[in-house]
Amino acid sequence: MPGLDQIDLTRKDWHAYDDSYGTDQEKHFIKYMHDQEARLRGVYDDFYLLRNEKAVKLYDFDTGRAFEPDFVLFLRKKGQEASTILQLFIEPKGDQLRPQDDWKQDFLAQVKSQAKLETLFQGRNYSVYGLPFFNEGGQTNTDFKAAFEPFIESKT
Repeated sequence: MPGLDQIDLTRKDWHAYDDSYGTDQEKHFIKYMHDQEARLRGVYDDFYLLRNEKAVKLYDFDTGRAFEPDFVLFLRKKGQEASTILQLFIEPKGDQLRPQDDWKQDFLAQVKSQAKLETLFQGRNYSVYGLPFFNEGGQTNTDFKAAFEPFIESKT
């Protein structure tokens, strides 16, 4: 894949691994994050992308089906008195998997409004978000970028 193998992830403190593992869509997503690095640094003190290897399991609000989103993006906002940490659940998805996995996208759309958060650390505020599927081409990617853009807009 042109451009994907030229990113030296060993020098990226925001990525948990030294390489980009996974499907072609997951690799495209890593490249997209690489391309957004400067914008993210302008808005957040810290950001970390974790490839979810059975670390986070979510359960569908309607049926209780288990779902492990491929990525969790942690963002810590600049200039906040209390530490504000955002967690974004992200799922790159190839077109061939959409029909059987559309329920996951429906679930991700409900995360912000229906998730119940418990404060474990005083002085920290947490918010969770699910984003539309990431797919390098077509309408799916347009939807993802539209949902992600508010998180990377500079507030200055």
